Amino acid sequence: MRKIFYTIIFLHAVMHLITFYMINGTEEGLLPAWATLLWVGAVVLFLVFAVMHFREQKYAWVVGLVAAAISQIVLVQEWEASRFGTVPNLVVLFVCFGLGDSRELQKRFRKEIVSLLNHSRYLDERIVTEQDISTVPEPVQKWLRRSGVIGRPFISVGRMTQDLDVKLKPDMEHWIPATAVQYSSVVSPSFVWVVRAKVKTVVNFLMRDKYQDGKGEMLVKYLEFFPDFSGDSAKVDQAALQRYLGEMVWFPSLALAPCVAWEQIDENTAKATMNYEGVEGSGVFHFSGYGDVLSYEAIQFMIRYDQFKRRRWVMDVLEYKHFDGILVPSRVTSTWQRREGDWTWLKLRVTSLCYNESAVAKFSDEKASL
Repeated sequence: MRKIFYTIIFLHAVMHLITFYMINGTEEGLLPAWATLLWVGAVVLFLVFAVMHFREQKYAWVVGLVAAAISQIVLVQEWEASRFGTVPNLVVLFVCFGLGDSRELQKRFRKEIVSLLNHSRYLDERIVTEQDISTVPEPVQKWLRRSGVIGRPFISVGRMTQDLDVKLKPDMEHWIPATAVQYSSVVSPSFVWVVRAKVKTVVNFLMRDKYQDGKGEMLVKYLEFFPDFSGDSAKVDQAALQRYLGEMVWFPSLALAPCVAWEQIDENTAKATMNYEGVEGSGVFHFSGYGDVLSYEAIQFMIRYDQFKRRRWVMDVLEYKHFDGILVPSRVTSTWQRREGDWTWLKLRVTSLCYNESAVAKFSDEKASL
């Protein structure tokens, strides 16, 4: 799609030059200096816009808007000869408005992360001890020991980056590659997950899922469309809480949070129930004999096109790796078990994970580009 878009821009710029030459080629059609400046300026700006768009520079959309506006001014002056140039101008405007809206969304996401971090200041310098984990079931204790949290500070906040492969529909043939960054708080239960597709579309796919103050919200941005999956707030809130609960595999201190209650099912299985801000949700963790989490499953609301259906959601752990001194899953899959057949919609690989001060420092480094 990008190649087609850049071809349109290039041909549009060339047609400006040809039209300008035709109009200005005779003495009768000689244009004043200001008109010549506008024609040539439109050509230059379209080419600059194409380069900035390709390099994904911050203000490409502004240059594109100015180029389209100047172009339309000169086209109106020579309407009979150049009226069809309005069509590519409309294409440029459509793309530029999409780029501008994406920038506004990114500002919104940054504010949400700042809010999460501001509510995640470290309560103290507590170290996780054997006494702290004595109140949870034996398989959970075994997992916490194996993860390496004993003798380390409680996790207040974390930052994780991921490489993803996504299938937005069960019948999709190809996976969409994407990258993601997530900030999660244990002190004030919350997360903000921002996903960008790697596919080089004209305006890239952008998604944000969050859970803050006991409320869940998912927002998807593609071109000018903003599906906002928060219609039935109670169901969205519960689904977000259950996702957050399952992600304690990356933030083990959450297992010791006062809002989480445990129930042992057997020697390798335990059920966690979280009650926060009036919403309750639960999920079941399956452990290996060594104490590794093998999978997490929950009966929760599957949200598609503002429709809510209770389905079994399973997160399977494929690999483990040490990050910031903690052993956590490094590759997982996410699957909805449906009557029509299983839908594995996500394959996730953790590329980095850090906690507490390191997570806050990373945000300071990246916030300009988020």
